[in-house]
Amino acid sequence: LVHAAAGGVGSLAVQIARHSGCRVVGTASARNHEHVRSLGAEPVEYGDGLADRLRELAPEGFDAAFDTVGGEALRVSAETLAEGGRLASIADSEV
Repeated sequence: LVHAAAGGVGSLAVQIARHSGCRVVGTASARNHEHVRSLGAEPVEYGDGLADRLRELAPEGFDAAFDTVGGEALRVSAETLAEGGRLASIADSEV
């Protein structure tokens, strides 16, 4: 899971993960979904109901989440991690 997957850092994270053979889900605004797809990730619109949309795509949870936003995105990341999953944030130094 990569938050803000259409941004500079998020786009790079998506590309690195895809190059490593990972399935990637990336949050982005609807207007950026095509860009996220072009990077090889499955786009999901952020906002209300994000955790539910993510659970539909990964019912067992995500093995890893990369947060570039903080706040709600960080909380949703923690909620949707698989058991033993890893969470990294460049937006919150406490993680």
